[in-house]
Amino acid sequence: MKTIFISSTFKDMQNERDILNRRMLPKINEIASKYNDSILLSDLRWGINTNEMDEESSNKKILEACLSEIDSCRPYMIVFLGERYGWMPGVDLMKDTIESHSLLELDDYNISVTELEILYGTFFNPSQFERTLFYFRNIEGTVPEYYSEPTSKGKEKLLDLKNRIKAIKGANIYDYNITWNKDENKWVGYDELADRICKDVENLMKSDWEEENKLSEYDKELKANFDYAEELAKQFYEYHSRVREANHLLDNRINLLGIVSDYSKILLSKLILDRKERGNFVLPIFCGLTKNSTSDIEVLKLIIKFLGKVCFGNDYDIDFNEFSVTLPILKKMLIEMYDLLDNEFKDKCVYIFVDSPELLDYDDIYNLPFHFDELGYNVNYILSSLSKTFIDNRFPSIRAVRYLDYFDANGIIKLLLSNTRKELDESVIREIFKKKDSKMRLYMELILKRLSLMDKKDYDEINLNGGDIKAIIDHQKKIVSQSSDYLEILCKEVIELSSKRINQILCKYAVLYISSSYYGISESSLVNIFNRKGLEWSSLDFKILMQYLSDIFLKDSLGNYRVKYDCLSNVFNSDEVIYNDLIEEFEFKTKDKELTKIDINEYINYIYYSKNYHKYIDLLINNKDKMDLIANGTYLMLKRVLDGYYHEGEKSDILITFINGVNDSLLNIEEKEMFLTYFCVDLKKALDKVKVFWRIMAYEVLKTWDRVNQIDSNEKNAIDCDIFNVYDLCERSIDRMDFLLREFVWEEGVRKEHLVPADLRKYEIKVGDNLFYFFDTPTKSDSTIFVMCNEYIVLKLYRLTSGDHCTYDLSYDEENNVLLVKEAEFMHYDVETEITTYRFNDPINKPFEYEKSIDTLKGNRNLRYYFKIK
Repeated sequence: MKTIFISSTFKDMQNERDILNRRMLPKINEIASKYNDSILLSDLRWGINTNEMDEESSNKKILEACLSEIDSCRPYMIVFLGERYGWMPGVDLMKDTIESHSLLELDDYNISVTELEILYGTFFNPSQFERTLFYFRNIEGTVPEYYSEPTSKGKEKLLDLKNRIKAIKGANIYDYNITWNKDENKWVGYDELADRICKDVENLMKSDWEEENKLSEYDKELKANFDYAEELAKQFYEYHSRVREANHLLDNRINLLGIVSDYSKILLSKLILDRKERGNFVLPIFCGLTKNSTSDIEVLKLIIKFLGKVCFGNDYDIDFNEFSVTLPILKKMLIEMYDLLDNEFKDKCVYIFVDSPELLDYDDIYNLPFHFDELGYNVNYILSSLSKTFIDNRFPSIRAVRYLDYFDANGIIKLLLSNTRKELDESVIREIFKKKDSKMRLYMELILKRLSLMDKKDYDEINLNGGDIKAIIDHQKKIVSQSSDYLEILCKEVIELSSKRINQILCKYAVLYISSSYYGISESSLVNIFNRKGLEWSSLDFKILMQYLSDIFLKDSLGNYRVKYDCLSNVFNSDEVIYNDLIEEFEFKTKDKELTKIDINEYINYIYYSKNYHKYIDLLINNKDKMDLIANGTYLMLKRVLDGYYHEGEKSDILITFINGVNDSLLNIEEKEMFLTYFCVDLKKALDKVKVFWRIMAYEVLKTWDRVNQIDSNEKNAIDCDIFNVYDLCERSIDRMDFLLREFVWEEGVRKEHLVPADLRKYEIKVGDNLFYFFDTPTKSDSTIFVMCNEYIVLKLYRLTSGDHCTYDLSYDEENNVLLVKEAEFMHYDVETEITTYRFNDPINKPFEYEKSIDTLKGNRNLRYYFKIK
């Protein structure tokens, strides 16, 4: 990642700075992405908060911030010089700032901030000139008043500065012309400038990129992922105890650890650097970061090469081009690597971190091609995801999805802004925190993205209101107050604002098709759809949009564009027309192609949302030789339907609509029997995964197709035997499952253990038929406290120290029939004291429900948890 400092006067160079951000930056990042690099711009139009400071302190802070920013961006710099010389803060302040910040000595300290930036960034560092781009503006026709230098002294100094730059041998100086077009009421010449700067910056970076390009593909991937982890780790702020908890588990040889958090990438980055600093072998993989990191095959190749280098050193290499690379071959190689590490290299401790593995197009973590069941002693996987359902309860996991309080939000916003060298006044942060979804980290990232879209129109309004820091703060508060309180709507607002600045029609439909696609959609497919609909396509505008909205969209290894986060996939409510367009494009691109599992899944997704059930039946009838693929597709269709049923609630008729649609589309009893065969296969798969709410669906299918009467009258064939078993399950559990669906979402899983011997139990209490007690598992540095209910672990507490700083208490309130588990953490120094109380509500009749109450110096929180015994 490289950052370029932008130097210019402010009032007259708003268009230039907008052009850099809107037109040049997306284009150059499209080029940079080919080298696993990215470009940032340091644009200090806002970011230096001088509110409530006196004039002298304010001016000094601005000067020091400019010089510090130049240092952090070296050696890259872009300078615009027009007709203004710029703000001159005065000799004393200028001299005092320069002497305290650097060893610079000037003959004349009565200069503008713009000249100081140029002198500090280039003149006193000759090697900087080859990495600095100078652009001198010429205005043809009448020059607006605020574009001109108002003083003769300023004009003289500006001319002298330009002449000194021109006199430097080898300086990169470019002249550009702009003209005011009265008929169109706009400036002409800026598009040419954007193209010019993009080419210049590409040439500027090319030598660095070419040097980095000499690295092997493996080293490029490794460097990109470690660089990204280091950048993210700078944002680490909250939940320090989660790092301790994760390190505790990893130190105790947990081979597979899941992290579910609204800041999972940052927590994962912190763990990556921690493990690396301890001298372990560490491989970070951020799915979606590079062009290869959304391909399961490419990720497996990276892991295999990494394990090979762990075993045999840096000389180890393997040429995957020598043979046909398939998943079975790679899986076999991976298991061989595991065995080798386990038998020959027992002293090697390997950590493989994978963020957002769901982007590899797997619906279930155990379907990932990493062979978790074959892991030896040495290899550890740490997987992180925003999705609670992707990382399930079958292995240890850390769940840190919670709402942030103001202190957290304040710290996180400051850290997020520190990466772009900006600041927000406390009053703006308070305005952000008033928003309902501001307790979510992703909301804060998007509201900061919205503020970063401030352009000339915003700054013109700021200048009309005084142009000072107070005017900037008031304008930012206005933007925040007018933005939506809700994450999805805010995302939509950011997209719409970006679209207006690029190409509104193209952007609107491109975003709709991308967000509606199941595995993403390529640019070529978008072009085909646009041509069919008679819409104009601009490849440049589309690429600019995707770079502009890189926080929301990503491009995968197949060249498909997709939504980055599941929670943002439904920002736009696509109608059936959109999905019919996608069906038409799918049928066009697969016309002469053998359908794969991915193709089937994609097609069925479009069929479901377009409600074209007859196409699904055609798929069943026309592909009888591909029962395994169609069965998988049936499974997906059922899953999609049930997701809609589950999320929309008990009153939704989406399930019945689907079943009746399929039933009405089937032409005869043979087709119905064929579909029911597929259905039973998939239903069995669903039940094997303990997805209890699928049983409701089975019941609805059987009821709709009159299978209930057949079963009751014992008119059943071989297929019906399976159906009978399913129906029996439904009958016995339908009441309870209905209650579970209405009341809550699964949050906690419960693991069965052998009943702990009486001499090891602590605080034993008998509640009805249930025996509750503590069980302590100490280690050298800390311990884990398990709250047991008979033979089941119902609560797990991590003790931060083996000393007396944590106390636990177990009691039973007989009057209210409530079991209380109290945990008090008495921390050292300035850290808050936290007392956590777990209330098991009605532990006799409902031992699967509890409330967690946290009392801290920051306030109180109450959370409700549910779990099941399995």
